[in-house]
Amino acid sequence: MRTADSVSPSLTGMDVALSLAFYIAVYLIVFPTGIAFIVALVRRHPQQQDVGPEWVQSGRPIRPFENAARAVSDP
Repeated sequence: MRTADSVSPSLTGMDVALSLAFYIAVYLIVFPTGIAFIVALVRRHPQQQDVGPEWVQSGRPIRPFENAARAVSDP
């Protein structure tokens, strides 16, 4: 199959440009939001906690980031 035969006749240059613009807009929102979340986690200094042995009775590991999102959203 030749490259010229594989081109979709219904796809226009404007469709490609709009798709690219949408991807750029989404990534311009997602990456700064993720970086802001990570910076907020880093600025909160580690909390002093008891480091005793905790047994996992249910067979599931403890989820360390479960409270991180809650603590970042609290003022």
